[in-house]
Amino acid sequence: MARRPSLRRVFIAAVLAAATAIPALATPANAAVRPSWTTGSAAGCGATAQVVAPTATADPSDNAMSPARRSLLKQIKASGVRMLTSASCRDRGPGHPAPARRSAAGRSTAAPDGTAHPDTVYSETSNNWSGFENYDSVSYTQVTMAWTVPTANAPAPAEYHAAIWPGIGSGDSSSSALIQDGTDSDAYCNAAGCTRHYDFWYEVYPAESSKTVSGLSVKAGDKVQTSVIYDPSNKSVLFFFVNATTQKGLSITQSVSGLGDKVDQSQVEWIVERPSVSGTLTALTNFGTMTFSQTQYTDSSYPDWVPGGYAGAESQITMTNCKDTQNLAVPYGWTSDLLTWYDVWVNAGKWESC
Repeated sequence: MARRPSLRRVFIAAVLAAATAIPALATPANAAVRPSWTTGSAAGCGATAQVVAPTATADPSDNAMSPARRSLLKQIKASGVRMLTSASCRDRGPGHPAPARRSAAGRSTAAPDGTAHPDTVYSETSNNWSGFENYDSVSYTQVTMAWTVPTANAPAPAEYHAAIWPGIGSGDSSSSALIQDGTDSDAYCNAAGCTRHYDFWYEVYPAESSKTVSGLSVKAGDKVQTSVIYDPSNKSVLFFFVNATTQKGLSITQSVSGLGDKVDQSQVEWIVERPSVSGTLTALTNFGTMTFSQTQYTDSSYPDWVPGGYAGAESQITMTNCKDTQNLAVPYGWTSDLLTWYDVWVNAGKWESC
């Protein structure tokens, strides 16, 4: 069922229409044109990857700037972070496929007062994903989410992993990319104790290995936000990373031409994942109870951000072990603002191949 336009949407659309009718001030012919963006090295990242950062003269109202860049600039200005101008990557490991999901019957969540909850929520299970997934008859263009990086707790001596991310795409086809970025909270433990690792990362799946980003540091307890912005006009992606605790940010742009050639824009998701290593699903880091905020997306039908809990159809995905006999992580949502949800760790499970 398609979303019905709210009064807020109608009002914003009218404001935008009025704004576009105002002519821009002409630039004098002899005025120097200053670049709005700088590009920097992204060694070891994707083949076409570059670090991009706005200059002091960058203006989000500049209609010569692509919608994707304008949106990124607005997010940078809103976050108040200092943008890095170079970074590097290393292979995080082989890409991991989207989960085989098993659906239960849908249930209506429409509130009697007309509150814009999803029209239909489907309860599903997955062996590596826990979270929410939206899919309407639209083309998704942006997704974002904020969280506090969890400590990589370990219930016993072993190796544990947890990847947290927003993304666009299903990962079900080699011809259409799944694009995602987020953080890792990993623990390598023995009887003497644990070594823990925390990183930012991004991925264009399935064509490339996921990339751990060096240069923008992150640790347990840091407040972070990541965004994925797809520009279908030139088949490129902007990955945006914010560490609000250190007040630093980073954006990497990359073409998807030759990497599936386009992005699967049919769905958008916000996920806690136990990744795979060499085809084997890992044990899940004990992250406790996590709160996810600023869960939002944009799509082809509307120019402004939409709360993640506002959708025509949505899947609520519980992570289970391969035999579906034990829950590993369970999502709960949404709060009244439709921007916030929770994920609860239940069990680490074990390394296993489903």
